[in-house]
This record gives sequence, structure tokens and C-alpha cells, in this order.
Amino acid sequence: VSLSTAEIRVKRTPHILIDSSMLKAGEDSNIGRSAQFKCQAKAYPETNFKWKKSESSADTINNSTKYTIKNSKIDSQLFESILIIHSITSGDYGTYLCEARNDIGTTLAKAVLSGKHQPEQPSDFKVVNIT
Repeated sequence: VSLSTAEIRVKRTPHILIDSSMLKAGEDSNIGRSAQFKCQAKAYPETNFKWKKSESSADTINNSTKYTIKNSKIDSQLFESILIIHSITSGDYGTYLCEARNDIGTTLAKAVLSGKHQPEQPSDFKVVNIT
């Protein structure tokens, strides 16, 4: 008996994976500090990323003293891009777009950078213990 294995790769548009920590990590960032957003996409063939600030979506963000972009290939179909925003000012607050693109198509995800703000007023709480 002979056994062989084959891997089938289906070409597809990038699918951005979002969980509770992705594209939210930059929220509630203090002025003067750094924040980062992580964008992961599953795709074949290889995915290329672009970051844009939505107000000026025609302008692609590039590596500079203000921004660092780290792109990596995690496995044959999983790709990641991390945008780091250095020395945050109030002008950096707003919506950022992660664009994942390959030969098949393009997918966008939004990330929001906002300043510290008061938490929402608690509601629907109950006493569990009084000492």
C-alpha cells in the first residue's frame, strides 16, 4: 500500500481575520505614546498590505519617523501587517484603513485610534458580597 499527500492551494481574495485584540489595540492611547494595529489576512497568492488614514485615503502611509510598518508571512496562506504610530498627537486620532491585496482582489478593514476618555457609566450591576 502506497500513501502520498498533496496540498491544494485555491486562489482567493484576502480575508482579513479580526478578533477582539486586532484593529483595536490603538484605542485609548495617550498623547506622546505609541500605538499599534495588527492586521492579519488569509489568502493565496501572497498578500500585500497598505495602510491609509481614512481622511486622506489616497495617501498611503509609509515607514518614517512617525510610522513603522512591519509585514510578515506567518505561513503559506497567512500574512500580517503591523502599523505602529509613534509619539501620538491629537492629529493622529481617527480611522485608519488596512488594505490587503493580491492578484485576485482587495479587502479593507478599519481601525480607530482615539484618545483617553471617561469610561461609560456602569449599568445592570448587582451586589455579590458585602463585608
